[in-house]
Amino acid sequence: MRLNGAGASFPTIIYQDWIISYNKATPGVELNYQSIGSGGGIQQFTQGTVEFGASDAPMSDKQYHDAAKAGAPVKFVWWAETAGQARCADLGYAPLPEAMQPWIRARLESITAQGRSVWAAK
Repeated sequence: MRLNGAGASFPTIIYQDWIISYNKATPGVELNYQSIGSGGGIQQFTQGTVEFGASDAPMSDKQYHDAAKAGAPVKFVWWAETAGQARCADLGYAPLPEAMQPWIRARLESITAQGRSVWAAK
């Protein structure tokens, strides 16, 4: 399965590193990301031309039409915070403390789309 994404340019380097790791760790799934800017990522995501978008600012509840689809970036962020942390040393980044995981998970669980939890739609 190939999942295409687009959006924010600032975090492109870390996204690309995470995507390489995710692709290696997840046979049968290939992530692809194009850096086109936050507005372009939101536009392509809401138009359905990509499976996930990235933005410096979160999308509003009104911009999400499908909670299950909105869950894709949530799954990716959770992977990056958990299994993806193993790549930090290779990339010269300081990993986030494991103590942050409950806080991050709580924030991810609070994301909704059309009034439905995105976390539950995973």
